[in-house]
Amino acid sequence: MDAPSDLKKGASVLCYVCRLRFPTYPPHYFPLYMLFRYNCIRRRQKAFELVALPYEAIERLIIRDGATFNDDINNTLVLSKTYLQSLAIGEDVVVINTKPAHLVGASGIPEDRAYISDTLHHNRRVNSTTLAYTTLSRLPKADEVDLSAISTCHDLGSALVDSLVTNYFRSLKIACVGDVISVELERYAPEFRYTNGKLHGLRFVHFRCNRLLVGEVGREFGVVVLGETSIKQSANVQSFLPAVISRTVTFDPADCERWSIDCCPYGLRVYSDRVVKAVRPFLKSNAIKLRPAFLVLGAKGSGKSTITSAVASSLGLHLFATTSGEINAAVYAQTESKLRHLFFKAKLCSPCLVHIKNFEVLALPVTPFDTHAGLSRISGKITKDFTTIGF
Repeated sequence: MDAPSDLKKGASVLCYVCRLRFPTYPPHYFPLYMLFRYNCIRRRQKAFELVALPYEAIERLIIRDGATFNDDINNTLVLSKTYLQSLAIGEDVVVINTKPAHLVGASGIPEDRAYISDTLHHNRRVNSTTLAYTTLSRLPKADEVDLSAISTCHDLGSALVDSLVTNYFRSLKIACVGDVISVELERYAPEFRYTNGKLHGLRFVHFRCNRLLVGEVGREFGVVVLGETSIKQSANVQSFLPAVISRTVTFDPADCERWSIDCCPYGLRVYSDRVVKAVRPFLKSNAIKLRPAFLVLGAKGSGKSTITSAVASSLGLHLFATTSGEINAAVYAQTESKLRHLFFKAKLCSPCLVHIKNFEVLALPVTPFDTHAGLSRISGKITKDFTTIGF
C-alpha cells in the first residue's frame, strides 16, 4: 500500500478509537487534546534556576500569597503563580533530586526561577534542575523519626531542645534522611530566647534527620506530625550549617530578590572573600594537618567582626566568638589553661571558626623587657594546643 492509503487507514483507526474512548466528543477533538497534553508535559520538564533566599524572604512570599497553611520553610519551593496556573498544576508537592518539598505559587516571580530557603539549598546542593510533581497524600507518613541536634557553642539544654522539637512538629512537616533542619528559636521557643542570656546571638537551632521508619521499613523521606509520629532524639552530631550569604532588610513587592542585602556589605566583601578562598581548601582536605589562622587588623568599628561573621556564614561554620579578657590572666599558666579549654570547646562544636577579639592583649608584656618572651609564649602555646587537641 502507498503512503496516503496508510495515513488514511491510520486516521480511520484513530477516529474509531476516539469514538470508543470519548463517545460524547467529536473524534477530531482527540488530536487537539493530545497536543495540549504534550505541551503541558513538555513545559513541566522545564529546567529552573534554584535561587536561595533568606528564611524571612521565603516566609514572606508564602504569607503574601495566602499560603498561611504552610510553615515548613525548610522544605518549600516557590514558583511563579502564573506559570502554575498556565499548566493547571493541581499538585502541592515538588520533587527535587528524588526528595520532596512543598510547592507554593507566588506572584511577581520570573518563570525560569524557583526560590528556596538557604537550608533547602544546602540539603539539595543543586543550582538548576527539572522538577517532578506529586501530591502530599502520596507521601508516606512516618511512624518514627530519629533526630540529632547539631552541636553548637551555646549551652542549649534538654528543655530547650525538647521544646523546639515539640513545637516545630505540631504542624505537618516533610522530613528527609540526612537533611539539616533549621528551627527558629524566636518562633518555636520564645520563652527561652528572652529569658536565657546565654543564647544571645543564637537565631536557629539545627537538627539532622538520621532515620525515618514507616512501619518497620526505613524510608528516605516522609511526612512527620506530632501525635502520629514517634519522635526520638539521639546524641548530638557535628555538621556544617546551611551557608547564609544575604539577609532580609525590606520587602519590595516588585522584586523579591531586592529584599536582601549581602551579609558583608560596604566594601568589606573583598576582604572576606580572600579569607574564604584561603580557608575553603582546608575544609575539603587537610592531609598535611595545617590549621589556618588569620590576624585581622583595623580600627574600632572598621568591620572586623562583620568580616569574621560573613566568613563563617558563607562557609557554613559555627562562629565561636570570645574576647581576650575571658582568656587573659595574671599568670601565664592560667592563660595557657584557658586557651586549652577554649580550643577544647571549639572542637566539640566543630567545624567552627574561633574569633578571639582584641587578641593583641594576650601578648602584652608584664615588664618592658618581656615583649618578645610574651609573644613567643603565646604563639608557641597556640601552636601546641592546635596540635595536641586536634582542632
